[in-house]
Amino acid sequence: MEQKKNASLLYVVIAVLLLGVLAYFFGSSQEAKYDWWPSMQQAREQPYDFKLLEELLKSSVDSFVRYEDKRIDEQLSTANAENSLYVFVGEQSYYSEEDAQQLKAYLEAGGNALIVTSSPSDSLFYTLFDQDHCFYSVATDDRLNSIEAKTVTAGFYADAYEETQEAEQYPFAYKTGVKDTGSYYWPYLPDYNICPGDEPAVVEAGFYQVGGEMTEMRYPYLFAIQVGEGRLYWHTNPLMLTNLYLSQKTNKEVGYKYLKRLLQPFSAQKIIWDYASTKPRPYDYPRPPQRYDKPKTPMQYVFSQPALRWAWLLLVAGAFSYALFGAKRRQQRIEVLPKNHNTSLGFVKTISRLYFQRQSHGLIFEKIMQIFHGHLRKRYGLNIKEWDQLAAQQIAQRSEVDYKIIEEILERYNSLSSQLAKPNVTMSAETLNGFYLLVQKFYDAEEARRKQPTA
Repeated sequence: MEQKKNASLLYVVIAVLLLGVLAYFFGSSQEAKYDWWPSMQQAREQPYDFKLLEELLKSSVDSFVRYEDKRIDEQLSTANAENSLYVFVGEQSYYSEEDAQQLKAYLEAGGNALIVTSSPSDSLFYTLFDQDHCFYSVATDDRLNSIEAKTVTAGFYADAYEETQEAEQYPFAYKTGVKDTGSYYWPYLPDYNICPGDEPAVVEAGFYQVGGEMTEMRYPYLFAIQVGEGRLYWHTNPLMLTNLYLSQKTNKEVGYKYLKRLLQPFSAQKIIWDYASTKPRPYDYPRPPQRYDKPKTPMQYVFSQPALRWAWLLLVAGAFSYALFGAKRRQQRIEVLPKNHNTSLGFVKTISRLYFQRQSHGLIFEKIMQIFHGHLRKRYGLNIKEWDQLAAQQIAQRSEVDYKIIEEILERYNSLSSQLAKPNVTMSAETLNGFYLLVQKFYDAEEARRKQPTA
């Protein structure tokens, strides 16, 4: 009995283990069966392919034609063009000059075209636009601009230049797995490629806004251009029309509603799906397909290689060690020099003593007045030419010293100067000292005014 019980327990454990293994393999295969790389291939069921788009377009019209080998110059006709819609979806379009001419004639006859590609054909832009048109430069650029973001909000605008216009919002998120969201480089065309006054002109546009919020910064990615009686719609991001976003289950019908809004201007009874132009002709030399996945930076590559990673870390460690220990200042010792002394006052005393010993009182008298004049010029900006009553008024007004003191100085100076101008007239020491004390009264009054507290 005990043996049967142990055998039953063993069978239960084995069954549980088998169920776990099966759940693991089946659960992982559910994720592994999807290719989350933007392959953008026709008639495939991967998240970033266009099988669902083809089926939806096919069910929306009475006549759906898919061309595998015929080129535009063989498949497009100008007869009944107004009732048909030409569709191209792919990572890059390959049109010859004849294809571009036929597509232009088809548009001018009233046909509409929806071209969804991030790398349009040079021939098409050379044919539709002249060299002065802003769109002409698209053919010469290597690639479109792109904005890196995990999510964007798309919207349509009837007027591409109306900033205050509101639009219906369609949020898109780039998926790197069933439950994972990653960054993507969403392609767009710079504003300088949109010419409001040129012919053919942009009559409708679509813009991204980053992060799902209606911000002021918008990135144009969709353009409707009037060509003759028809319209050319150029959609720069085929990723937004792939299976992932058009599936009503995985994307909550956002992509499906977006497609309906995109096709709203067309009332086509016939859709012409061009698959042949996704492949270059033998004599075509196409540009390599655009890839807007996040590129690896140089440092990401360095850290992905073990040898380079260790070399980089050793280099950083060596540079840090040198900066910490070896980058000290290296120079000879600088001796402390004695402090410089101001000898100007001693020089003045020596010169004054020399003048006094030589009894040059008149010369000292003139030096006192020269110093007084220099003081007025330096402090108050006064350059006195004549020591008259007007000069006294100017000095009193600027210095705010009592006018009587200034008037007495100038009168004494003029009187003494006129006497010294006479021959054989000298100045006594008492007269010189009196004039010095009179000028000193001005300096004292000026210093006292400066020390008064301000109100």
